Amino acid sequence: MLTLPPDIFLNQCYLAAVFPNFVTYALPPFPSYANVPTRRAQAGDTIVLFGTGLGPVSPGVPSGEIATEASPLAAPLKVSFTGYAGTVFGTVTYAGVVPGTLGLYQVNVVVPEISLPPAETFDDFVSVQVLVDGVPAQANSPLSLLLPFTL
Repeated sequence: MLTLPPDIFLNQCYLAAVFPNFVTYALPPFPSYANVPTRRAQAGDTIVLFGTGLGPVSPGVPSGEIATEASPLAAPLKVSFTGYAGTVFGTVTYAGVVPGTLGLYQVNVVVPEISLPPAETFDDFVSVQVLVDGVPAQANSPLSLLLPFTL
């Protein structure tokens, strides 16, 4: 069996994050996304990330089998957001497999308050890093965030 590091999905250069309605993406309003519902995330918003290889869950799902229920990760998972004034962690409300899928993980995280550069109302390049039991996932990608943010 091949062992690979955990990975979080990207949309070109941005983190592939959606809001809990699973319709609106957490992306800046670029013309190339004109036909896709998007908005910048704000402090207090829950965003949903997807990835693979995040590790064992409980109750366990045997390798190669479809998950029949939501099963949280057995190891602790953290999501960090690094902006203008440093790194803060979001509150993870769920991290585990997606029922009805084969090896797909979902991470629900509440966006923390993040300081923006002076006189800025948004930051399209806040770095987001997912850590599983202290091990970073491969993607360390920007997320588009909108004020109000204060640390």
